Amino acid sequence: ESGYFVPPNWNFVDIITPDDLVREARGWVEQGVTILGGCCGLGPEHIVALRDAIPSTKPAA
Repeated sequence: ESGYFVPPNWNFVDIITPDDLVREARGWVEQGVTILGGCCGLGPEHIVALRDAIPSTKPAA
C-alpha cells in the first residue's frame, strides 16, 4: 500500500522500487503465482523490470 486518497486525487508515497518489486515477485512466483502486473502507483518501469527479470512461461494445457 503506497497511496492515499485526498479528494479529488490519489497521492502516492513510498512507492516500491522496480528492483524491490522484482525481488518480491520472485517469491510470489516460487509460491505458484502465474500472472504478474501492477496497479496504482506503479509505472512502466516496474512492468519492464518484471518482464526483464522473470521468465515468461505458458500454463500447462
